[in-house]
Amino acid sequence: MERSCLNTLTVCLLAVTIVLSLMLFSTIAEESPLDSTWNICVGAKHCSECIERHSTCAWCLDSRSFRGSNDSQCDTYDNLYSRGLCANITFPENSILLKENTTLSDADDSIDGHAVQVTPQKVAVKLRIGQSMTFRVSIRQAADYPLDLYYLMDLSKSLSDDLESLHTLGRALVRRLRRLTSDLRLGFGAFVDKTILPFVLLDQTTCHHTSCCKDCVTPFSYKNEQPLTNNTRRFFEKIYYSKVSTNLDTVEGGFDALLQAAVCKKEIGWRDRARRMLVFVTDAGFHIAGDGKLAGIIRPNDGLCHMDVSHTEYNQSIYQDYPSVGQLNEILQRNNIVPVFAVPDGRLTLLYRELAKHISGAKVGIMAENSNNVIDLVERQFQAITSEVQLTDDANEFADISYTSYCTDGRVVPGSSKCSGLRLTETVHFDVKVTARKCTPGWKKQKFYIRPLGFDEQITIQLKVICKCDCEKRKKRDLKHCTNGNGILACGQCMCDPGRYGDECQCSGKADLDADDVTLCIGHNSTIPCHGRGQCFCGECICNKRLHPRELISGKYCECDNFSCDRHQGELCGGPGRGECECDAATGRSKCRCKSGYAGSACGCRESTKYCETPSGLLCNGFGECKCGRCQCYKSSPFFGPTCQQCPTCFGLCSSFRECVLCKVFDSGLLSFQQCQNCSVDIQTVESIKNVTVAAEPLTLCQHPVDSNCTIQYGYTTKNDGAFVVYVQKTQACREIIYIEPPVSSIDFKWIIMSIVLLVLLAGLMCIMLVRLCIYCQDSNEYATFRKETANSKWTSADNPLFRRSISTYVNPVHGVDDINQNLL
Repeated sequence: MERSCLNTLTVCLLAVTIVLSLMLFSTIAEESPLDSTWNICVGAKHCSECIERHSTCAWCLDSRSFRGSNDSQCDTYDNLYSRGLCANITFPENSILLKENTTLSDADDSIDGHAVQVTPQKVAVKLRIGQSMTFRVSIRQAADYPLDLYYLMDLSKSLSDDLESLHTLGRALVRRLRRLTSDLRLGFGAFVDKTILPFVLLDQTTCHHTSCCKDCVTPFSYKNEQPLTNNTRRFFEKIYYSKVSTNLDTVEGGFDALLQAAVCKKEIGWRDRARRMLVFVTDAGFHIAGDGKLAGIIRPNDGLCHMDVSHTEYNQSIYQDYPSVGQLNEILQRNNIVPVFAVPDGRLTLLYRELAKHISGAKVGIMAENSNNVIDLVERQFQAITSEVQLTDDANEFADISYTSYCTDGRVVPGSSKCSGLRLTETVHFDVKVTARKCTPGWKKQKFYIRPLGFDEQITIQLKVICKCDCEKRKKRDLKHCTNGNGILACGQCMCDPGRYGDECQCSGKADLDADDVTLCIGHNSTIPCHGRGQCFCGECICNKRLHPRELISGKYCECDNFSCDRHQGELCGGPGRGECECDAATGRSKCRCKSGYAGSACGCRESTKYCETPSGLLCNGFGECKCGRCQCYKSSPFFGPTCQQCPTCFGLCSSFRECVLCKVFDSGLLSFQQCQNCSVDIQTVESIKNVTVAAEPLTLCQHPVDSNCTIQYGYTTKNDGAFVVYVQKTQACREIIYIEPPVSSIDFKWIIMSIVLLVLLAGLMCIMLVRLCIYCQDSNEYATFRKETANSKWTSADNPLFRRSISTYVNPVHGVDDINQNLL
């Protein structure tokens, strides 16, 4: 029972603690007046700095209203307006303008003969940091829209039957596509693999391998057999005269062909005003970025068009590696090309379906054994493409884009940029929300695009992040506010001429002492103007002069000098050869500035980094400071040892590569320029670290926090020669920060004190009640124990151990016991 009582007491105390904490927090949050430290706007010195701090900040143009008060020219708009602090307030507002907004129309209804499928076409947005604006996008797929269909086929020997089927069914394919659009152009391309060992064998006459083909043409990487044309006869002739080839491995070099077919716009013949569709036919897997190392190809694919002088064959296959999946996705999306992967049923279908997840708008179709279903496949995939609309954008780090879809089924889906199950001429709508994240360099406008996948039209977004006040552009010399024109007035502040200073440029080097300005000469942690070592002159400190001409007093409040620094061996800062005594602006105190080769508070330590360097040249491994030629590892770091490299709790080499990644990719970190140049590790930047695929050792992922909001993501692996290669994601991974403005209340401070007193009294009363409850439980437990022991006790008769008989008997050892007993009788 005692244990039960203690458990009950513990639970009650915990419950009371939680309730009191919640009540106290609620009371303080609701009844306390807003402290100035909660206001992010207060303290800004200029108008631009003010509006950059938060979207609620406003700037007062009348600086005289704040002279001599604790209020700030930068405050929230509500504070400036409601308190009557200012009559002239600058508060930039967001705006949106549809600069081009041509209505949706078919080709027959438009003036220039081109259909308009997306509206608006150009939008100008002005936003303050953290603010958003929304506009609506309408999309309708026009009927009888031009179609460019490029047939890209794997011409390895295993697809020879498919090539014959395409030639046989070609005319029927054209007739079927003519039903979908009257403006049709067809093109044909072929690919095998890189023309280098171990991918292909160029000399087929000396081949004794089972994959050799005596009647095949010389292997090639990619050929543009027939550019896009409306001459169907020429298209069929190119297919008829095409011959298959062969390669050595089981996968093909289709990615090279796919990229070239996308970027070589002129050579392929892609039109600006047409729906672009590429049918990729193969019965094998694909090589990806990094596979080229098997043939000694280490140069990454540059994503550019490389065709020979005849514009028919890819001429960089043996010099550049295969493209990556992310690179293909970006290029296909940028060129508005929708790929359709036609592959046989089975495991290969699963492979290409997984690939399609990483390529926007890609489709996968199942090809029959000899491609005799090519007509149905192309028609079915064309209808799948035209039955959905999906928006993509290339917004940079200065803006965030979010979507809300309004599809034909009547549903409103926030966060969705896709509508499916559409028919031609049906209109769908999307609300596009643009949010400004940070100021642009030089306050320049940023331009990015929103594109529907598979469309040749786009929406241009011109974003201007408002980080500068318009009043700063209207500078003028003012005689009234800036003391006889001794400065230029901008946003209510005077920008004084050389030799003049003060809020209204009223001060100069010859001005008399103004008693009202003495408070401006009192620094932090001091109550004496100019720290007692100078005179307050027109709001500024004029420091006293010392008898010794080389001893100087300096600082805004005369808080520093060049003669009170630490000494080494009796000399100031170790002597002129070791350092000089200067004012530290950060601390406002005198501090030794040591010369090269010396360190310490008095420059008494010779500085040498020889024994602080790691084998890679990094000082103290980036987790300590080299002082007096020895590493002093940071206390917050798990690393220790002579060079701060030992860490039993660490895993992998992430920390070893971190500083080289920071300096080479993000131009930050602890390394100097020379140390950064000494970083010998191979560092490669990628769009996303998640999309990096390596063929050798698996990729070890790393991340390093830059601040409380963002992290740098990278990973490392080993090359074939055992050297390390580090892949670094170009952009930092950040999470969204939401500013929550604290509530404002007009309750007097006395209510806080009264609430706290009542809570303390209530807590004391609850504690007394709990103590009484505990005592009661303990007494009840003891009484119950007593009753139990009483009920279980048994009383028996026995002699009193304290009673003694009055007769004592002694036995004489000479006589027997029987004689004694007889005498007693």
